[in-house]
Amino acid sequence: MNRQGAKVAKVRKSGERGLQSRSLPVRTWRSWRLGGCFSLLLAACAAAPDLRVPLARADEALRHHRDAEAERALRSALVDDPDEGALRLALAAALVRQHRDDEARRELFAAGSVAADAPLATRLRATLALRAGRPDQAARLYATLRSRDPGDAHALVGLAVCAAGRGDPRAALALLDAAAALAPRAALVYYNRALAHERLGELARAVGDARAAVALDPEFAPARNNLAALLHEAGRSDEARAELAAAIARFPDYAAARGNLGALKLLAGDARGALGELERAAILAPRAPEHPYNLGLAWFRLGDFERARAAFVRVLELDLGNAGAARNLRFIDGRRSGELVGDELPEAAVAQVARSFAA
Repeated sequence: MNRQGAKVAKVRKSGERGLQSRSLPVRTWRSWRLGGCFSLLLAACAAAPDLRVPLARADEALRHHRDAEAERALRSALVDDPDEGALRLALAAALVRQHRDDEARRELFAAGSVAADAPLATRLRATLALRAGRPDQAARLYATLRSRDPGDAHALVGLAVCAAGRGDPRAALALLDAAAALAPRAALVYYNRALAHERLGELARAVGDARAAVALDPEFAPARNNLAALLHEAGRSDEARAELAAAIARFPDYAAARGNLGALKLLAGDARGALGELERAAILAPRAPEHPYNLGLAWFRLGDFERARAAFVRVLELDLGNAGAARNLRFIDGRRSGELVGDELPEAAVAQVARSFAA
């Protein structure tokens, strides 16, 4: 993204870094994402063929970002076998994907001995630790995985994500280079290495690795999302929109791509064109505050202040500490009562789900 814009507004405490554009400041929402490890459970359950059908159905749904469908398939299977630890563990993975972390922790506990031994359980605990702001704990969990299997490239990726979370992209890059040597065709490695290069200011290399991740795994929708963010940062917004459109065509229920496409339209001044993508994203990811936040911006620009107000109220329901939404809401209320005047919101930064490391 172009770095010549106005001062970046602080939209949300948990955002890590503000980016800028020519027209509006942009705030990036970052989130730790569960990588492509769920299907490892299928191999682990080879001795239990009765479990493979619901697990395979859930895995297919997760790969296409139909997280709620995966959850339904697993809960349905648990009705017949409520004590099956493998199903509980798989359900925990589906809940992690939906950022329902407390529920995921409960399912991990209910999984019992399966969760004690399965690599997937360790990865899930590491992901939960990262989200809770405990990168050192996450690093210990990934180190445990690597000690069990020195050739585990995925564990190296996890350690790299922890290093990036500590603000050390050079250490992250070294770990990802080692992971690439072990797994040269693993899309997740290049996906994360692109972001390490970007943190080091090596944007051309970042775009190259992001493209490699998409080429290696066209089913890995977050790779297209991150590629689009990097292209936009490089000033290639038309290509960025094309990548997001391709992700949506392949994965129509992928909320992040829809939200980002809406955000790019909003940045380009097309508030009305952004509405459809943002409204759909808000339905697909009802717990994500960035989508109603952007909807509030769009409705305000279109002069529908009541809908803008309702959108910012929704943001605060999801994220009580969102200072940007609170300031915008106070401005709209003050404008309505006549105490304040003006045509610009105090916090006009467009929120994006973009450039997220994935462990």
